[in-house]
Amino acid sequence: MIHTEERPVTEDAQSRPRKGIRVARTAAALAEAAADEAMNAVCRSRTGNTTHLDQIMHAAHKEACQARKFADWTAEWESGDVADHVVIGYAGGAVDAAIRAQSAAGVEVTAAALRAELERPLTAVELAERENERRRAEAQEEAEQRAATGMDQDNRRHAENNRWFAQEYVPELGWTAGHVRVLEAAADRRLYWRGRQAWRAARPGQWSGGRKISRERTEALYAARFLTAERQTDGTRILAPTPMGAVALEYARLYPDGLHNSDRAAYEARYARVASDPDG
Repeated sequence: MIHTEERPVTEDAQSRPRKGIRVARTAAALAEAAADEAMNAVCRSRTGNTTHLDQIMHAAHKEACQARKFADWTAEWESGDVADHVVIGYAGGAVDAAIRAQSAAGVEVTAAALRAELERPLTAVELAERENERRRAEAQEEAEQRAATGMDQDNRRHAENNRWFAQEYVPELGWTAGHVRVLEAAADRRLYWRGRQAWRAARPGQWSGGRKISRERTEALYAARFLTAERQTDGTRILAPTPMGAVALEYARLYPDGLHNSDRAAYEARYARVASDPDG
């Protein structure tokens, strides 16, 4: 049990935290409604490319979850686990998250009006405590995300953007899991070409022996400029990913569901992409 300051029994002392709880719950409801609207926009979209709408939906959903979390925390006041001024701080956090959710979803920012219900000149101690609570909440959230993903905030945002782009990009590559294995061998410095055959070396940099790897897929990746070759004096060609190949491999790893189940399906996807390109 967290020990908190004793509350005066006057009605005024009781009404302010209760108002904070009510405002926080209202803010959470507004944020969730904004997230639902963003999701509905994705469902209503008639275009094939919904990447931008998906990003909006996820941004609004993230803020709605944050608003609900703050609202749930305010309820702990009723069991005596949270001080009065902390409830107001949590309510302010819920309102801020609701404003961000509505802004992200592109709906009217009605949550801003809730701020007026919480306004009261705060003492220096209350301001400091509110800031500390905000920082503690952010630190806790960040620690949970790092533990779950092994990445900091910037890298998580970068990875999330890449995953959404990968969902559009990978199916159009016209690859199977076999194409990915070829590029992975190249990325590991284990792919080489000798005697009209592609080989996967037993160890990185060992350009003899190993086992055969698909010649057709290797040739296709090289022709499409996903691979580059460096010829050695004995005629061996060492294959490595081009910058474009390295990026494509990263996307394929992020979204393996976009890979095709057969070489025929992969070929048809590549053919459809070329056929739809007006520049040929």
